[in-house]
Amino acid sequence: MAKSPEQLSVLLGTATLPGLFERLGFTEPCQIEEFYASNFYELLRNPDSGLWHLSSAALADLYRQEVERGFFDDPEEQS
Repeated sequence: MAKSPEQLSVLLGTATLPGLFERLGFTEPCQIEEFYASNFYELLRNPDSGLWHLSSAALADLYRQEVERGFFDDPEEQS
């Protein structure tokens, strides 16, 4: 079930992003700013994308793919 933008914002801010940033080893503000400017974050904050339901480990892997390759594999197609 998709979440409303407000519900998703709360989920991302309190549960998802802190764990994701920890997994990515973000310690500098510029790293977080780059994340917020990424295409990946645009998709993550879209309730219809469904990315919000993935674990922080899976999200970290997808973000690393985007940084390294310029795109990431659709997690639904990997199953």
